[in-house]
Amino acid sequence: MPLFPSACTYMPVKGSKVIAMSAIANPGGFVDQLEKLYDVVDVLSFPDHYNYKKRDLTTISDLLKYHGDGVFIFTTDKDAVKFAGNRKVPTLIRSRMFSIPIEVEFVKADVSRKNTEEQFLATILPYVEKNQKYNTLN
Repeated sequence: MPLFPSACTYMPVKGSKVIAMSAIANPGGFVDQLEKLYDVVDVLSFPDHYNYKKRDLTTISDLLKYHGDGVFIFTTDKDAVKFAGNRKVPTLIRSRMFSIPIEVEFVKADVSRKNTEEQFLATILPYVEKNQKYNTLN
């Protein structure tokens, strides 16, 4: 899904060249998912919960220029919220940035361990609300 639909001039198709960019703890699954559909020509990995900087926008723009007109940049939905709607994002990036969701599957291995989606949400939602500082592009 394009992050900036009004700036997107063309869509990637199966086999398109893409750059995988993420700030997640283990980007391997994200990159693997992209490789099933696209030709991943570069990978940008940042630390989990990374606050993107202006210099990162320059790095991304430089990579897009280096790989040519037909390359797209894909990020996770988690990282997409840090870019979407931000006026600091250059037109080149806006026209080629897409996101894909990361899905979490809860496995109820042992009910006595209370390994449930409800317990996870009860733990994670307060944390996310408390740590809103990670939702912006600096």
